[in-house]
Amino acid sequence: MMSRPPGFSAESMIQLRCTEKARKLLGVQGSGLTEPVRVAHPLGAWYVNVFLAERRKFLVCMSEPSYLSFVIPRFTKTEAKNLPELFRSGLDYTLSLLGAPIVHRERAKLGLERLEFTKTANRKALGNLKELVELYEHSIWYGGGLKYWDQDDATFRLNSMPQRNLGWAYSRNIAQELLQHGAAAWQ
Repeated sequence: MMSRPPGFSAESMIQLRCTEKARKLLGVQGSGLTEPVRVAHPLGAWYVNVFLAERRKFLVCMSEPSYLSFVIPRFTKTEAKNLPELFRSGLDYTLSLLGAPIVHRERAKLGLERLEFTKTANRKALGNLKELVELYEHSIWYGGGLKYWDQDDATFRLNSMPQRNLGWAYSRNIAQELLQHGAAAWQ
């Protein structure tokens, strides 16, 4: 496991809690992994998994406390070095799509300069992530394949579904509350 530098603050980074398939695709194993810690970012740690559609790889990213999710489409191993930027732009675009105010979008970008990779640490979140992967996959096939897939519609619909593990609240609403009031709102 990788050690953290002196003066490290959990507020200055985001942890990506990756499934084994995601770690393999991202080229992060062994010494590249850190221990899961409580993350001070309002949207917490993020769970990441991979799925294939028409021989293309897709990363599904999901916020642990809110289950807010988005997809990084057509991801390749060579893009792993650009993951911080891809993640940042994917999150910002998703929040914009869901109607988040600019102040929330700016708050969400804090700490995204530094990504740490860990193994998954929450079985309930991992179960939700696996369901989201299936739903994103289904949205592609139901829409007629990648050529006709409306990624924005799928992202909007999946973040606007009631979540049992959130007391039947919507991921988009929980994420906005967390960005407005901080992580203390849902702990």
